[in-house]
Amino acid sequence: MLTEQTCNLIENLISSLSDIMSQVNVQSTAYKLNGDLRALSLVYNSDVPPPPSEELVSTIDALLAKTKLARKQAMETDVTGKELRYMLSIASLTLLETALYLLGVHIAVGIS
Repeated sequence: MLTEQTCNLIENLISSLSDIMSQVNVQSTAYKLNGDLRALSLVYNSDVPPPPSEELVSTIDALLAKTKLARKQAMETDVTGKELRYMLSIASLTLLETALYLLGVHIAVGIS
């Protein structure tokens, strides 16, 4: 069972993610975003999850699109002299994309 405080924190997190969508650089913030998405996934995978808001669904869709684009661009980048940084970037974007996908599945199941 989720407390009112937890639900308020989740609402604030969703609102914050939505507010920064236009300016977020998913490549440089992938690890932080992964943590935020892990928290959301835990909440929406609980026994009695809150109903997902339209804001959450649209934010996840937008983040997933940005992540796929950033990963594609990172894979096309010349990596001479930056191999380790490049590989970490690809790995973090892949993790972010996976987290977004899994959260989207949890939410889609809750909606249907």
